[in-house]
This record gives sequence, structure tokens and C-alpha cells, in this order.
Amino acid sequence: MHPTKKQQIPPEENEEKLTYLKEMLVKVEVLKRQGRTEQIYDTQLALATYFDQHKDFFLSDHFYTSAHQTSRQIRADGGRKEAEANCNLGKAAERKKDYQQAIKLYEKFYSLSKDKSWKIADQDEMLLGSVACQHLLTAHVAYSNQIDSEREEEVLEHLHHAHQLAKEGGDNQEIGRIGYLIGNKYDFYGDQDSAVKYHAEYYELCKCTSNETGMGKACQALAVANKRQGSYKEAIDNLKQFLKVTEENGDNESRRHACIDIGSVYNMMGKYEQASNYYKRAYELAHQRVEASATTTSIPTTASSTALAAEHDAQFSSCEYAISLAHGLLTGEAEQVTFNNKKSLHSLLHWKSDRLQSFSKDNTTFSMFQTLENRQEEERKLQERRKSRQLDKTNLSQFKQPTAADDADGAGSDTGSVPQTPSTLIETEEELSKTNSYDNVV
Repeated sequence: MHPTKKQQIPPEENEEKLTYLKEMLVKVEVLKRQGRTEQIYDTQLALATYFDQHKDFFLSDHFYTSAHQTSRQIRADGGRKEAEANCNLGKAAERKKDYQQAIKLYEKFYSLSKDKSWKIADQDEMLLGSVACQHLLTAHVAYSNQIDSEREEEVLEHLHHAHQLAKEGGDNQEIGRIGYLIGNKYDFYGDQDSAVKYHAEYYELCKCTSNETGMGKACQALAVANKRQGSYKEAIDNLKQFLKVTEENGDNESRRHACIDIGSVYNMMGKYEQASNYYKRAYELAHQRVEASATTTSIPTTASSTALAAEHDAQFSSCEYAISLAHGLLTGEAEQVTFNNKKSLHSLLHWKSDRLQSFSKDNTTFSMFQTLENRQEEERKLQERRKSRQLDKTNLSQFKQPTAADDADGAGSDTGSVPQTPSTLIETEEELSKTNSYDNVV
């Protein structure tokens, strides 16, 4: 029979389980008559573990409880078995998502094993007290997520308990992780000063351990808190550090998000040219992803969903980029409307008719639009060229007019040749027609 189906059979219908249960219960009864408490505990724990592995949680919880009651009668081991029994019951409570009960049981586990030299049987370097500390802080974090977010004090209290336990355990990674969670909660509740404090602590811990992913998360969280405080400069600095981390570890998707976030902050500051530059980078990264997904040779369904997501991101970044460009020119255009003079009217007409912009001096960001100054410079050069050519034509006509002496010389000449015209003065009809055509366009 299939193992999974066998596990689903009730114990009373499973001969193997019934046989094992009968033998172990008989053994427990014999041990009770002999007064061998420690062996009773071991047998009850074996029963609980067996049914736990077979997903018969009703029976496993029953025997974990029996083992816990038995453990309290054992004093020769200094309370180790009682500590382990509390741990097992705590795990059972966690499985049922009863985190409040799990915390109580883990606290007892921690108090019994703290400062003891007990080690886990299969892990010589792991102390039982460290395991208890880890279980307890995990239960506190889980319960803080289970509590209604409106109960602010209780949520933060459990997270601070977890943070203190992490410090007692001496695990910098856990200290940083819990600190990051506390910072997020403070940010959620509007206390940005406290959020910045805990996120900065997380950043420093990640920096010490060369955790680039954690550094990026910390920078991003710091930027959010600073932005909500109105500290835009600090937010930009945090996001640029985040961008640097993503560039170093080659995470293009996080890099794209960093560019979007920087562009968003610059947009809020009214620095639309800078915003446009970062939105452009985000768009380019999204477009690269679209091109990469088009050449993917994975499962068709997966490839299709990936391509759609990439296309959606590219469209989003394209819109953000276009909006930031529009904002960048809008301020200058509004100023020209407000000035209401001949020069401003001239600028507005050129923008409406030929898309010649004179609203921003940042020609790099708005390189897709020719500037009015450039067009005027081209017109000036064209006028100079036309004047020069007109002068050349006048000189040419004067050079070609024959004199009386020329006529006499020409009559006695054998060759009848005409004076040679300098090549620099020759202008074909085709060149003139091109010049006139360009003049009409301008």
C-alpha cells in the first residue's frame, strides 16, 4: 500500500500502529510497577515521536503531554528532561498556531536550560539553551504577526522581547533581522525616528558581516522612513547606496526598483531632470528584461508569464519616464505663459509647431527635442552661408564679363578658350535648389 495512504488510515484500522501502541503501553505499565520513571518518560516520548511522524497529532499530543507530566517527577538530571518536554509541547502548540501557549512553554524551556552546559545529542556544539532562545524569539515574532495590528503596544512588546533574546543569544544575524522587523513596525505606526534607528543598526550589522542583501534591504527601509519624514536628501543617499549594492551583486531587478525609487524621490523634490535620468535607467533595465525573456527557452507557460511580467514592467517604466520628462518641461512652459511677452510667445509657438523647446537647459535629458537656441544657430549659419554664396555669385558674374581687350585677344586666338572659373566659385543648380528647399522649410 502507498505510504501516504497508509498514514491516513485511523490507528484502530492500522494493525501495525495498533501492535506498536499495545507493545509500548505494556512496556510503560511494567516500568510503572518497577518505579523506573526515566524509562517511562523515554517510552512515552518514543510513542509521541512515532505518531508525530505518522501525522497522528491527536495521539502524539497526548503522549507529549504524558511525557511532560512524567518529566516533572525526574530530578536526577537537573531538569533536562522537563526542559525537553516543554520544548516538545511548545512545538505542538506552534503547529496548531497557538503562539501564546507556545511562548509560555518555551519560556519554561528557556528558564530550565539557560546557563546550563547541556548539549544536543547529535550536535555537540549546540547548547540546549541556545535552541530554547531561538524557539522563544521565533514564537514572539510569530505571535506579533498574529496579533491585530491595532494593538500597537502589544505588537512592539513581543518584538522587543524577541530582540532582547537575540542579543542574549549573541547571533548578530538574528539581532539584525529582528531589528529590521521592529524598524518596519515603527515605520508602519508612524514613528520614523525609531524606524531609522533600528534600520541603521541593521545596516551596520550587515556591513560587519558583508551581508550585501541585508545592506540593500536596510538602505531601502531607511530611504522609506527618511522619505516619510521629509528628509529627501538622506533618502536619496540611502537609495544610491542601495543602487550601488545591487550593481555590485548583479541583481538587475532590484537595481530597477532602486532607480524607480530614486526617481520617485527626485520627483517629489521637484528635480524632474534627475528623476527622468533614473526613470530612463529603469526603463532600459526593464527593456533588457523584455529582450531576455523573448529568447528564453523554458516551459512555454512559464516563459509566457515571464514575458508578460517583463512587458508590464517595461510599460510602467516607460510611463514613469514620459511623465517625468513632461514635468521637467512643464515648469518652464508655465513660466513662459506667465511672462506673457513677445519672447515667451515666440518660444511657445515654436514648441507647439515644431517641438523646439526652450524650457530647460538640460539638453542631455531632453535630447529627443531640438532646442530653440540650436535652431536659431542653424538659421544664423544658413544666412551667413547664403550671403557668402550670393557674394560669390556676384564676383563670378563680374569675373565672366568680357572687356574690349578681351574681345580683341579672343579674335586672334587659335584656341578660342574662355578664362577658367575658380572651382570655389562654381555652384550647381542642384546645390542651389537644395539650399532653396531648406530655406523654405526653415
